[in-house]
Amino acid sequence: MLFLCDSLSTPSWSAPATDINAALVKAGTLLRNSSSQWGVRGVPMVIFLTDGAANHGVTHRETMRGNVREALGSAALFGLAFGRDADYDLLRQLSLENR
Repeated sequence: MLFLCDSLSTPSWSAPATDINAALVKAGTLLRNSSSQWGVRGVPMVIFLTDGAANHGVTHRETMRGNVREALGSAALFGLAFGRDADYDLLRQLSLENR
């Protein structure tokens, strides 16, 4: 099963914002729902692509790491960041903690 979580929103007051926390928490919810609702079996994983830093919603690293760890449970997280605005260090931390 493939799900797309759109974490890009455009607040009326500024340029586009990236809510990494919300996207990964939603991915965890979708994984749990897919396995319980449709009986999907296999290795749970999230492949997260981003081109920005967490600048909307939860932006505190430790809080985000805890939220993502809880939301994904045993699912593996693979991250791929593009561009100079991407937070490579955060994505690396999240991926290493959820493998």
